[in-house]
Amino acid sequence: MGIWGYYPWETDLAADWFDEAVAQTGLADLVGATVRKAPSSWEKIRAAGYVLIHLGRVGIWPTERLEADLTAAVEAFEEMLQLLRAGDPEDEFIEPMSMELERLRARLQELRPSQATGP
Repeated sequence: MGIWGYYPWETDLAADWFDEAVAQTGLADLVGATVRKAPSSWEKIRAAGYVLIHLGRVGIWPTERLEADLTAAVEAFEEMLQLLRAGDPEDEFIEPMSMELERLRARLQELRPSQATGP
């Protein structure tokens, strides 16, 4: 058994538990399908993005689909924000959704450390 960090998902037993929980509930399938339906239901996409912000990390989310799900969520949020800004640049959802988009991008960047920008 391994412990590779201090977060609740950073042990072999915890990672196994998350694998089982996500598989049994179908959560990853539901979230993945939802973020790929942009912009049909921005409320659902935003909710799915929230799940990825909090659970979309190695040790919790299925590793083989993590990057693709995060990428799809980032793209969906970008499209939703573009539509909101075009409709009403003062829309009250723009700021919170922009912050959520940045959190999704950060989660994705954690998977791609070699692509970090700047010196």
